[in-house]
Amino acid sequence: MSNIPPSLYRLPFVIANLAAGQIAILPPTKSAPQTEQNKYVTKTKSHEYLSAVMWWFLPTIWTFMYAIHIAEVYIVLAAAYPPLRSPTLLGLILPPNPSLSSLSRRLEVSPAYLFATAISVVGGGHRRLCFVTLGRHFTFELSVKRDHKLITYGPYTVVRHPAYTAILIHYLGLLLTVFGLSSWWSEADVWRTTLGVVVGGLWLVMVVFMLTSLVRRVPKEDKVMRDEFRQEWVEWSKKTPYALIPWLY
Repeated sequence: MSNIPPSLYRLPFVIANLAAGQIAILPPTKSAPQTEQNKYVTKTKSHEYLSAVMWWFLPTIWTFMYAIHIAEVYIVLAAAYPPLRSPTLLGLILPPNPSLSSLSRRLEVSPAYLFATAISVVGGGHRRLCFVTLGRHFTFELSVKRDHKLITYGPYTVVRHPAYTAILIHYLGLLLTVFGLSSWWSEADVWRTTLGVVVGGLWLVMVVFMLTSLVRRVPKEDKVMRDEFRQEWVEWSKKTPYALIPWLY
Protein backbone atom coordinates (compact mmCIF):
# COMPACT_ATOMS: atom_id res chain seq x y z
CA MET A 1 0.00 0.00 0.00
CA SER A 2 1.12 3.57 -0.64
CA ASN A 3 2.60 5.55 2.23
CA ILE A 4 1.67 8.86 0.60
CA PRO A 5 -0.65 10.83 2.93
CA PRO A 6 -4.12 11.20 1.35
CA SER A 7 -3.92 14.99 1.59
CA LEU A 8 -0.97 15.17 -0.81
CA TYR A 9 -3.18 14.02 -3.66
CA ARG A 10 -5.04 17.34 -3.30
CA LEU A 11 -2.10 19.46 -4.40
CA PRO A 12 -2.71 19.20 -8.20
CA PHE A 13 -6.35 20.14 -7.64
CA VAL A 14 -5.45 23.10 -5.41
CA ILE A 15 -3.08 24.34 -8.12
CA ALA A 16 -5.77 23.81 -10.79
CA ASN A 17 -8.24 25.88 -8.77
CA LEU A 18 -5.67 28.62 -8.32
CA ALA A 19 -4.83 28.64 -12.03
CA ALA A 20 -8.52 28.86 -12.93
CA GLY A 21 -8.90 31.78 -10.50
CA GLN A 22 -5.87 33.50 -12.02
CA ILE A 23 -7.48 33.27 -15.46
CA ALA A 24 -10.89 34.42 -14.25
CA ILE A 25 -9.73 37.39 -12.17
CA LEU A 26 -6.81 38.95 -14.04
CA PRO A 27 -7.72 41.30 -16.93
CA PRO A 28 -6.73 39.89 -20.35
CA THR A 29 -6.10 43.38 -21.75
CA LYS A 30 -5.04 46.79 -20.50
CA SER A 31 -7.62 49.01 -18.87
CA ALA A 32 -9.79 50.89 -21.31
CA PRO A 33 -8.74 54.53 -21.80
CA GLN A 34 -10.87 57.02 -19.92
CA THR A 35 -12.24 58.39 -23.21
CA GLU A 36 -13.65 54.95 -24.08
CA GLN A 37 -15.10 54.56 -20.58
CA ASN A 38 -16.67 58.01 -20.88
CA LYS A 39 -18.51 56.89 -24.02
CA TYR A 40 -20.23 54.27 -21.94
CA VAL A 41 -21.06 56.79 -19.19
CA THR A 42 -22.48 59.20 -21.78
CA LYS A 43 -24.73 56.53 -23.28
CA THR A 44 -26.08 55.29 -19.93
CA LYS A 45 -26.00 58.71 -18.21
CA SER A 46 -24.68 56.95 -15.08
CA HIS A 47 -21.43 55.63 -13.65
CA GLU A 48 -20.89 51.90 -13.22
CA TYR A 49 -19.74 51.25 -9.66
CA LEU A 50 -17.70 48.08 -10.22
CA SER A 51 -15.60 49.80 -12.89
CA ALA A 52 -14.92 52.68 -10.48
CA VAL A 53 -13.54 50.41 -7.73
CA MET A 54 -11.75 47.96 -10.04
CA TRP A 55 -8.32 49.51 -9.38
CA TRP A 56 -8.29 48.34 -5.75
CA PHE A 57 -10.93 45.59 -5.77
CA LEU A 58 -9.19 43.22 -8.19
CA PRO A 59 -5.79 43.26 -6.37
CA THR A 60 -7.61 42.70 -3.07
CA ILE A 61 -9.65 39.71 -4.20
CA TRP A 62 -6.58 38.32 -6.01
CA THR A 63 -4.53 38.58 -2.79
CA PHE A 64 -7.25 36.84 -0.77
CA MET A 65 -7.49 34.05 -3.34
CA TYR A 66 -3.75 33.41 -3.26
CA ALA A 67 -3.55 33.59 0.53
CA ILE A 68 -6.32 31.00 0.99
CA HIS A 69 -4.79 28.57 -1.51
CA ILE A 70 -1.23 29.01 -0.24
CA ALA A 71 -2.51 28.33 3.27
CA GLU A 72 -4.09 25.07 2.05
CA VAL A 73 -0.86 24.04 0.33
CA TYR A 74 1.08 24.70 3.53
CA ILE A 75 -1.38 22.70 5.67
CA VAL A 76 -1.23 19.76 3.26
CA LEU A 77 2.58 19.76 3.27
CA ALA A 78 2.87 20.33 7.02
CA ALA A 79 0.48 17.46 7.68
CA ALA A 80 2.63 15.16 5.55
CA TYR A 81 6.07 16.41 6.63
CA PRO A 82 6.48 17.29 10.36
CA PRO A 83 9.72 19.32 9.84
CA LEU A 84 7.67 21.91 7.95
CA ARG A 85 5.36 22.56 10.89
CA SER A 86 5.64 26.04 12.34
CA PRO A 87 3.64 26.59 15.55
CA THR A 88 3.32 30.29 14.69
CA LEU A 89 1.91 29.72 11.20
CA LEU A 90 -0.32 26.86 12.27
CA GLY A 91 -1.60 28.97 15.17
CA LEU A 92 -2.68 31.66 12.69
CA ILE A 93 -4.38 29.30 10.26
CA LEU A 94 -5.85 26.50 12.39
CA PRO A 95 -7.76 26.19 15.67
CA PRO A 96 -5.69 25.47 18.79
CA ASN A 97 -3.96 22.08 19.07
CA PRO A 98 -4.94 20.64 15.70
CA SER A 99 -4.32 16.96 14.96
CA LEU A 100 -2.46 17.29 11.67
CA SER A 101 -2.16 13.54 11.15
CA SER A 102 -5.93 13.19 11.51
CA LEU A 103 -6.49 16.23 9.29
CA SER A 104 -4.23 14.76 6.62
CA ARG A 105 -6.42 11.65 6.45
CA ARG A 106 -9.61 13.71 6.21
CA LEU A 107 -8.28 15.95 3.44
CA GLU A 108 -8.73 13.33 0.79
CA VAL A 109 -9.79 13.94 -2.79
CA SER A 110 -13.46 13.17 -2.24
CA PRO A 111 -16.14 13.09 -4.99
CA ALA A 112 -17.51 16.38 -3.61
CA TYR A 113 -14.08 18.03 -3.85
CA LEU A 114 -13.54 16.65 -7.36
CA PHE A 115 -16.92 17.95 -8.48
CA ALA A 116 -16.27 21.41 -7.03
CA THR A 117 -12.84 21.56 -8.67
CA ALA A 118 -14.32 20.55 -12.02
CA ILE A 119 -16.86 23.39 -11.79
CA SER A 120 -14.11 25.88 -10.93
CA VAL A 121 -11.83 24.79 -13.78
CA VAL A 122 -14.63 24.65 -16.36
CA GLY A 123 -15.67 28.17 -15.40
CA GLY A 124 -12.12 29.49 -15.65
CA GLY A 125 -11.54 27.76 -18.98
CA HIS A 126 -14.80 29.08 -20.44
CA ARG A 127 -13.94 32.59 -19.32
CA ARG A 128 -10.58 32.30 -21.06
CA LEU A 129 -12.42 31.29 -24.23
CA CYS A 130 -14.51 34.46 -23.94
CA PHE A 131 -11.35 36.57 -23.55
CA VAL A 132 -9.86 35.06 -26.71
CA THR A 133 -13.10 35.43 -28.67
CA LEU A 134 -13.55 39.13 -27.83
CA GLY A 135 -9.84 39.95 -28.11
CA ARG A 136 -9.14 43.67 -27.72
CA HIS A 137 -12.82 44.38 -27.08
CA PHE A 138 -12.74 42.66 -23.69
CA THR A 139 -12.02 45.06 -20.84
CA PHE A 140 -13.02 44.77 -17.20
CA GLU A 141 -14.19 48.39 -17.22
CA LEU A 142 -17.33 48.96 -19.24
CA SER A 143 -16.43 50.94 -22.33
CA VAL A 144 -17.19 51.50 -25.99
CA LYS A 145 -13.97 50.80 -27.86
CA ARG A 146 -12.71 52.72 -30.85
CA ASP A 147 -13.94 50.90 -33.98
CA HIS A 148 -15.96 48.64 -31.71
CA LYS A 149 -17.41 45.52 -33.31
CA LEU A 150 -20.28 43.37 -32.11
CA ILE A 151 -19.01 39.83 -31.53
CA THR A 152 -21.75 37.26 -32.18
CA TYR A 153 -19.85 33.99 -32.70
CA GLY A 154 -18.27 31.33 -30.47
CA PRO A 155 -19.64 31.37 -26.90
CA TYR A 156 -21.63 34.49 -27.84
CA THR A 157 -24.04 32.30 -29.81
CA VAL A 158 -25.23 30.65 -26.58
CA VAL A 159 -25.80 33.66 -24.30
CA ARG A 160 -25.05 37.36 -24.73
CA HIS A 161 -22.74 37.59 -21.70
CA PRO A 162 -20.92 34.25 -21.52
CA ALA A 163 -17.93 35.70 -19.64
CA TYR A 164 -20.24 36.63 -16.77
CA THR A 165 -21.78 33.16 -16.87
CA ALA A 166 -18.28 31.69 -16.77
CA ILE A 167 -17.21 33.64 -13.70
CA LEU A 168 -20.45 32.71 -11.93
CA ILE A 169 -19.64 29.05 -12.61
CA HIS A 170 -16.02 29.47 -11.57
CA TYR A 171 -16.80 31.12 -8.26
CA LEU A 172 -19.46 28.55 -7.43
CA GLY A 173 -16.78 25.87 -7.77
CA LEU A 174 -14.18 27.95 -5.95
CA LEU A 175 -16.44 28.64 -2.98
CA LEU A 176 -17.26 24.94 -2.73
CA THR A 177 -13.59 23.93 -2.81
CA VAL A 178 -12.71 26.46 -0.12
CA PHE A 179 -15.75 26.27 2.18
CA GLY A 180 -17.79 23.22 1.09
CA LEU A 181 -17.76 19.54 1.99
CA SER A 182 -14.23 18.08 2.22
CA SER A 183 -12.67 21.56 2.05
CA TRP A 184 -9.77 22.27 4.36
CA TRP A 185 -11.77 25.15 5.84
CA SER A 186 -14.56 22.85 7.01
CA GLU A 187 -12.43 19.81 7.87
CA ALA A 188 -10.04 21.91 9.97
CA ASP A 189 -12.90 23.94 11.48
CA VAL A 190 -11.15 27.18 10.53
CA TRP A 191 -14.29 29.18 11.34
CA ARG A 192 -13.33 28.74 15.01
CA THR A 193 -10.29 31.03 14.54
CA THR A 194 -10.44 34.82 14.49
CA LEU A 195 -8.44 34.96 11.27
CA GLY A 196 -10.74 32.36 9.73
CA VAL A 197 -13.84 34.40 10.53
CA VAL A 198 -12.29 37.64 9.22
CA VAL A 199 -10.73 36.21 6.05
CA GLY A 200 -13.63 33.89 5.25
CA GLY A 201 -16.23 36.57 5.89
CA LEU A 202 -14.43 39.18 3.78
CA TRP A 203 -13.86 36.69 0.97
CA LEU A 204 -17.55 35.80 0.86
CA VAL A 205 -18.59 39.46 0.93
CA MET A 206 -16.22 40.37 -1.92
CA VAL A 207 -17.31 37.45 -4.09
CA VAL A 208 -21.00 38.17 -3.55
CA PHE A 209 -20.42 41.88 -4.28
CA MET A 210 -18.58 41.13 -7.51
CA LEU A 211 -21.09 38.59 -8.79
CA THR A 212 -24.15 40.71 -7.99
CA SER A 213 -22.46 43.75 -9.56
CA LEU A 214 -21.82 41.79 -12.75
CA VAL A 215 -25.42 40.62 -12.93
CA ARG A 216 -26.59 44.22 -12.47
CA ARG A 217 -24.32 45.24 -15.35
CA VAL A 218 -26.20 43.08 -17.86
CA PRO A 219 -29.16 45.40 -18.70
CA LYS A 220 -26.86 48.45 -18.78
CA GLU A 221 -24.41 46.75 -21.12
CA ASP A 222 -27.25 45.51 -23.33
CA LYS A 223 -28.61 49.05 -23.60
CA VAL A 224 -25.26 50.48 -24.66
CA MET A 225 -24.68 47.75 -27.26
CA ARG A 226 -28.24 48.15 -28.57
CA ASP A 227 -27.77 51.91 -28.94
CA GLU A 228 -24.36 51.44 -30.53
CA PHE A 229 -25.20 48.70 -33.04
CA ARG A 230 -28.98 49.13 -33.38
CA GLN A 231 -30.46 46.62 -35.87
CA GLU A 232 -27.37 44.41 -35.76
CA TRP A 233 -27.79 44.01 -31.98
CA VAL A 234 -31.56 43.45 -32.31
CA GLU A 235 -31.04 40.63 -34.82
CA TRP A 236 -28.37 39.04 -32.61
CA SER A 237 -30.58 39.30 -29.51
CA LYS A 238 -33.37 37.47 -31.34
CA LYS A 239 -30.99 34.61 -32.14
CA THR A 240 -29.44 34.77 -28.64
CA PRO A 241 -32.34 35.76 -26.37
CA TYR A 242 -30.76 34.77 -23.04
CA ALA A 243 -28.29 37.01 -21.23
CA LEU A 244 -26.61 34.59 -18.80
CA ILE A 245 -28.37 31.23 -18.50
CA PRO A 246 -30.02 29.46 -21.46
CA TRP A 247 -33.80 29.04 -21.12
CA LEU A 248 -33.77 30.91 -17.80
CA TYR A 249 -32.33 34.43 -18.00
